[in-house]
Amino acid sequence: FHTSSPTSLSSPFRSSQVKMLVSVCSCILGLAPLLTFENGTAVETAAAWTGSRRAQVSALLQQHLLGSLPSHAPPLTRVSRINMTDESHGCSAFYELAFDVSAGGAGVSSVNFTVELLTPSTCADNSATPSPPLFMTQWNHREWGLRALSRGYAALVYPAADTRDAAPAFQRAYARTATMALIVARAFVASRALDFALSAPASLRLPAFQAGRICVTGHSRNGKQSLLFAAFDERIGAVVGSSPGAPISSPYGFSSHNFYGEGPDAGTAGTWWLSSITRYEDNPDKLPMDG
Repeated sequence: FHTSSPTSLSSPFRSSQVKMLVSVCSCILGLAPLLTFENGTAVETAAAWTGSRRAQVSALLQQHLLGSLPSHAPPLTRVSRINMTDESHGCSAFYELAFDVSAGGAGVSSVNFTVELLTPSTCADNSATPSPPLFMTQWNHREWGLRALSRGYAALVYPAADTRDAAPAFQRAYARTATMALIVARAFVASRALDFALSAPASLRLPAFQAGRICVTGHSRNGKQSLLFAAFDERIGAVVGSSPGAPISSPYGFSSHNFYGEGPDAGTAGTWWLSSITRYEDNPDKLPMDG
């Protein structure tokens, strides 16, 4: 989401045991083979994953489930601080962000949205904590951000949920060049919010947040987008999905109606996911790539 090629996924290689477990689960449960190239050969090394298979998995997920992403991240063109207020454990500041989306080809020049940044210092000395870990979550989980603030984290609350949602604006801006459905579009918003945190103008005197010291969480559909955000954006160091369910943390291959769970026809096709996912309603095990 944040590079010139924003379609990569994080590496599943952590140990030989993980690699073996993925292969066994794919075989027993009938899941799409994560560690097998499209030509049938095995992915044997982390370099093979990073160099080729990761891009294949990303492309398959976008083609069959998520919808395609914009080819490049839109540049952040303007940051305006709206207000600042001292909280019991630090400072709450609201910022309006503007992104140049003219490359989307739909005649939209800019998408704007507002984020809240909570920092563990007073507003008068907003950069007193030089590099705190950053906790990210959505508007309807703001209380979680306040809890993180009380524990010494900074928190970034962004509008990618049912209550406040910038995702549809990005979907409209890229309607001619990207087919991203709602959940991955919300993850795209999260990456844009993170762009701000990591590249804010020096005049704002924000803490120096570091890629890799950033976590994200969300519940249910927000858990789904959190996992996708972390999968596509390698600046994330940790993700906690609260009950994210099918098909992202619990693949359709063993969460469909065949297993008394949620299947491709659960009513979210065409909104959360591509409408074409319903073609796998009766045989989710045939998906070329599952969540």
